[in-house]
Amino acid sequence: ADRRDRLTSHANLTAAETPSFSVDAIPGGPQLRVTGGGQTDAAATLQRIARGAALHIVRYDEVGDVSAPLELLELEVRVPFDVASCEIVDPLKEATLEWERDGSLVRLRIRNVPLYAIVVLSR
Repeated sequence: ADRRDRLTSHANLTAAETPSFSVDAIPGGPQLRVTGGGQTDAAATLQRIARGAALHIVRYDEVGDVSAPLELLELEVRVPFDVASCEIVDPLKEATLEWERDGSLVRLRIRNVPLYAIVVLSR
């Protein structure tokens, strides 16, 4: 009971009223949101790197052995640092990136999204 009390009284713990999880319970909201673009089946993960953060995007919406680039994908990413620059890295070097920051929130507009790409968010 003592260990549980120490955990539940921790300053960085937010207890939800309901037993189910909701992103609304995360302070500051979700770290990543899809805000626009074409429909896709994808996974994304944000990893800390020395320069800041790397957002890995993997698309799974192929037809047979072919996956055409996704015309547009718009994302909002929340990071705990001021972003000074962003760049996109993809194997085919065809994706393009536009970005803007609003405090700790970075809005990304990616065109010609391949099966795999990395967006580097630098401090």
